[in-house]
Amino acid sequence: MVHVEATFGDSPVDRCDGLMRIYGVAVRGVEPLPTALQVDVYRAMHHYLGAIRTAGTTEANAVVGQMKMDPIEDVPGDGGTIREDGRVIRDMGYFEIKSASESKYPWDHHGLPHVIPADQNYRPLNEGECPMMKQP
Repeated sequence: MVHVEATFGDSPVDRCDGLMRIYGVAVRGVEPLPTALQVDVYRAMHHYLGAIRTAGTTEANAVVGQMKMDPIEDVPGDGGTIREDGRVIRDMGYFEIKSASESKYPWDHHGLPHVIPADQNYRPLNEGECPMMKQP
């Protein structure tokens, strides 16, 4: 059995549909489906543009500050936050790759046996080596 970690989908088709509905994009029948990287870029831009709207400016420091204050809201239950050092903190799925006999339709390649909570996924801020976090 192969295990993978990702932030994208217990059912790629259903998950992608849910995410893209939020952004007003249809993906049913689209081949190939967007990759996790493409979806993450889309999610990041959605959060960035929302921060611009909320902050009322495109000034970089104000927008970054707003992005860190606002929760990441995309797929219900799959949001997250941006930590002080800029790292996105979110739950991660621990997936198992399905056998061919377990797959029910195209793109049904993996199952989600459990979710790893965000607080167990990332090194604590005080243990990091981010130079921006080092105060003189």
